[in-house]
Amino acid sequence: MNAFLTRTMKITICLTSLLTSLPLVAREVVQAGSVCTVTPLGASSDDTPQIKRAFSQCSKDSQIIFQEGTYNIRQVKEFTNLKNLCGTDIALRGHRKALFDGNVQAWIDENRGGSNRKGRPINLTIWRVTNVFVDGITWRQSQFWHTFVAYSKNVTMTDLDMRTRSNSQWSAVNTDGIDTWNSEDVTIRNWTDCISVKGNSKNILAQNITCYESGCAVIGSIANGATQTVENTYPGQGHVRNVTFCNFEFSDVDQPIYVTSCIYSGQNCDGSRLPIEGVTWENVKGTSPRRGGGGTGKVLCSNIKGQADMGLACTGTCPAGWPQQLKGNR
Repeated sequence: MNAFLTRTMKITICLTSLLTSLPLVAREVVQAGSVCTVTPLGASSDDTPQIKRAFSQCSKDSQIIFQEGTYNIRQVKEFTNLKNLCGTDIALRGHRKALFDGNVQAWIDENRGGSNRKGRPINLTIWRVTNVFVDGITWRQSQFWHTFVAYSKNVTMTDLDMRTRSNSQWSAVNTDGIDTWNSEDVTIRNWTDCISVKGNSKNILAQNITCYESGCAVIGSIANGATQTVENTYPGQGHVRNVTFCNFEFSDVDQPIYVTSCIYSGQNCDGSRLPIEGVTWENVKGTSPRRGGGGTGKVLCSNIKGQADMGLACTGTCPAGWPQQLKGNR
């Protein structure tokens, strides 16, 4: 049962603005020149094979159109060797009607509040791609990260809406919005949910984001995955530099600003191996139930260079003179 739960999701595509002149009776991939049209098979049929055929038949200088309806995805799909797909290089346009539905609740109830478990799919992975545009897509109930951008360059994602929530006593686990890794020149604008910038990410711009009940903008997993086999290297080597957080507004956030190379616990952690420098906060305001949140009490951020220049000492409290509204004294 577990394998089925972790590999099943639905995608609802509603691109009626593109499809008004196309018939709705086809039950197989229809190719007309450089355009491939896919129609959902309906009921409980698996749409994975025909979607694979569409990307195979129209893999270059082409356009793939998904007819309105619900697509059942029961296999892991990998699309490679795509070039100039629907526009300049690759463009995925949802026109605010395309929906990824990860059907996470069954997995949440099976996991019962446990930690990360292998096998959960990422709804959309952009891997080794240059010049990608993703716009107007909604994600709901993702089982793992909503989107993963890796080994890619010049990726723009706009007008996105992501949300995963549990409807039972058990909580969702590690449902990041967008994660970047080994990528550069990534722009994310006008969307809801959160971003995690992982190792070897460069020139990442995130603007106009609304985030609820999670870490908002995280710079994390910096030294993770440097080699295939990792033993007794907590944390690994790497660096964080030249990061700017500006125009942030928080409401009742436990730790509005949290800087540490030893998240969750300071045990067996040597923060000096991960230098952090050139971090700037501008126009940050809001409320917190805590009396500060500028770091962690277990590891006092000895690896952070130029603390005085940043104006934020890593002592777990806000510096004198910082305006703050308090709701309690935790």
